[in-house]
Amino acid sequence: MLEIQRAKEIKGTVVLPVNPDFFLLTLLIALASNRKTRITPVNNTPLITLFKESLSNQLDIKQEGDTCIVSPKPDGGSSFILLPYEVLPYRDFIVFLLLGLRKTVAFKNLSPKRLEAWQNQAALLGFTIESKQFDDATGISLSSDGSLTVPDEIIDPNTIHSCIGLAFGFREKLSFLSDHPFQSPLRHILPAFGYEVTIKSNYEKKDPLIRRLRFIAPKAVKKTETKLSFTISTDFSNVNTISISIDLPGDDILGAILFTAKSLVQRGQLILANVPLEPWSCATLNYIRKMRCNEGIQEERQTSFGSTGTAFLQSFKLVGHKMECTPLYQYYRQLPAIVTIATFAKGQSVFRGLEELRHETPDEIEQMLTCVLRMGGRHGEMPDGIVIDGAKQHDGFDLKETISAAANGACAVAGLKCNGKTYIEDLKIVQRWPSFQKILDSICIYKTG
Repeated sequence: MLEIQRAKEIKGTVVLPVNPDFFLLTLLIALASNRKTRITPVNNTPLITLFKESLSNQLDIKQEGDTCIVSPKPDGGSSFILLPYEVLPYRDFIVFLLLGLRKTVAFKNLSPKRLEAWQNQAALLGFTIESKQFDDATGISLSSDGSLTVPDEIIDPNTIHSCIGLAFGFREKLSFLSDHPFQSPLRHILPAFGYEVTIKSNYEKKDPLIRRLRFIAPKAVKKTETKLSFTISTDFSNVNTISISIDLPGDDILGAILFTAKSLVQRGQLILANVPLEPWSCATLNYIRKMRCNEGIQEERQTSFGSTGTAFLQSFKLVGHKMECTPLYQYYRQLPAIVTIATFAKGQSVFRGLEELRHETPDEIEQMLTCVLRMGGRHGEMPDGIVIDGAKQHDGFDLKETISAAANGACAVAGLKCNGKTYIEDLKIVQRWPSFQKILDSICIYKTG
């Protein structure tokens, strides 16, 4: 259990530790590529150790200093793989990749709603997902018949990772339409392994007369004529067996939590280093930019997941804003940090596009709203989102529930703004960031008395 007290200043420099989610993505892409892979830097935190153990029947994994060397098993590994659902990142991509490799993927606590959602996505792509009970786990696999197909119309952006994962597992080419540009870590790590990923805008300049009519009488022109779309194409048909080295960036979730801490306690200057700077990693920064926060960013190096660098925040006023969280995969991992900032902001904040979170057991929207209530905020619910009114009183609180590292961690830094002491369950926090308490103590100057 973490004990947090009010901070009067936050200052110093934090180098973000390695991102365990991207470590797992690299392991699975190495498995699907059948390539020996050197991954660096890698520290044996409890979560990284858990990921290694989960894939020990698929890969030979050896640690040498801060480098992890991964080699595919000669026999292709077991056809059955049990994964830890609660800490599994980018679930749609990972599950459909393994299904495409004809693995049986099992979870101990798979919710019926999530299973149904995956079955619906598989049906969209021309397949059926079958489920079977294995003791205390639910295993899923693809039916033997079917062929990979994608509808001609624009697909839901929340299905993009499923489409790409399945195509990768089958080693096939794939092309489809989306109304959102594909901003995902896959845009970087897949080309790093030699696979083709292209995104082409389908915008075409219209006839000047049509543009003039649209300006004069916009209602006369259908919205569908002006809607922007993108063609996303991938090619996994090429096979390259040469060994490869992958360089991992820092943990963007911890970065979001520390940005949250600095947003709540603005005295002092906090510099974060090894921060991922790609669009898919900047959900929290994008939210506080709406509050007219000017951040300082300096790009310093390229990793296999895109650029990283240093970042710091300048002073700004916390004011509620609306955010459309579509596609959800760009916001989901940092959503607890964003919701925490909204809980301490003046006025009302609205978050839409969250209906996918209702598929989990327990309901992840309800979990976040539990945190909002503990922090003193008020909330309302919509079918696809939530409304938050900022807290009027900033008093210490207790959160004894184990939710996720992102949610428990965001609530922990909320305690830095609260009068009195705050107590937070830290099981998931320590699993992901064993040095979390030390990091806070190194940058916080606490109020005494």
